[in-house]
Amino acid sequence: MGKAKDALFWLAQRAEGNPRVQRTIETWTAAIQFNLRGEPQPLTLLVGGGGLKAIVGPHIKPTIVVTGQAKALAPVLTGDLDITHPIARGEIEIARGSYNDLLNLSRIALAAKRGG
Repeated sequence: MGKAKDALFWLAQRAEGNPRVQRTIETWTAAIQFNLRGEPQPLTLLVGGGGLKAIVGPHIKPTIVVTGQAKALAPVLTGDLDITHPIARGEIEIARGSYNDLLNLSRIALAAKRGG
């Protein structure tokens, strides 16, 4: 398992029953696909219905596609680093979708780290 995969599944697990995360995602629906160097296959995070679901593999029609280095994304997914930093350094890029949606992802990770 790669670090980004571990962090993605950690995030989905920490989101369960977390009121902070649920408030952040209550009106947001997205399929975020991560095509990362350092991971053997794409990873997908489904956001919707007040929850998160991590999946190994691509999504048929992702609303957001993120490319870059797995080691740069892992600390973002665990709430240890704001996503703006690896984007500014060119370690993560948005291939499809909105910059604001990735800011939401960073907020979710921070809320998950802080707990309910």
